[in-house]
Amino acid sequence: MAKRREGNRDEVMLIPFLDILCSLIGVLILIIVVLCVAQTQQATGRSAADLARAQQHRSLLKTHQECLQEDAALRAQLAASKQVQTEMSEKEQQLTALRKRSEMTGEAATATAERLRKQRDALAAQVLAKQREMPEVQSQIEQLKKQLEQRNIKPDNRALPIAIRPSGGGFSTHHEYFFIELSGNTLVVYKSKTEKLRIPAANVGSDATLDAFLTKLRATPGAALVFLLRDDGWPNYNRAAGYAESRFGLLTSKLPLPGSGEIDLGLFNNP
Repeated sequence: MAKRREGNRDEVMLIPFLDILCSLIGVLILIIVVLCVAQTQQATGRSAADLARAQQHRSLLKTHQECLQEDAALRAQLAASKQVQTEMSEKEQQLTALRKRSEMTGEAATATAERLRKQRDALAAQVLAKQREMPEVQSQIEQLKKQLEQRNIKPDNRALPIAIRPSGGGFSTHHEYFFIELSGNTLVVYKSKTEKLRIPAANVGSDATLDAFLTKLRATPGAALVFLLRDDGWPNYNRAAGYAESRFGLLTSKLPLPGSGEIDLGLFNNP
């Protein structure tokens, strides 16, 4: 067998390694070139067109801000003018109302003056008529005085008292009678034969003293309330009697009085 030659050994191929190394050097060179170009552009700055556009943009922004400020000022002026216009409209309405009121006041004053003038003329006519009637009235007064002197009656004599009698007046012996006098717009409550209490007729229903008197009557067995009516006491009878009957359940009656004399209850047994 032939022997292998000692010089025949495996050889290492360096071509791939050199390819890689060359490629790496090329990439580094490319990076260096790009960086140099970038630095050159930074050092040079923007172009004239870019600077023009930037200045135009800045100018437009400034103009926009000024327009916004002018718009706000115009809006404020518009609002102020509207407020002034509203106030002027209100003033005009007030002025129109005052003019109408003044015209109405003038017409009312004229009507009032005319009415007062007519009333004055009517009163003057009445006074004149009374003055014309005075001699006749005075003559009648003198004649009446002469007749009184002939009869020996003084004009200031009081009217005779009116005695309320238990018998013959429709009063029952089974009741205890209490009296209220109705004269004009006044109620005279006879709490006893000598004690009287005057109450305005308008206070019926709200006067505590009258309510206490009627409450006492309600608690008295066989109590009856009699309204003594003067000539001018009829208008208030229904109100007073209705209040005593409906509110306190009292038995009531009425007795018209002849004349204007004092009332005498001395014939009754009530204290």
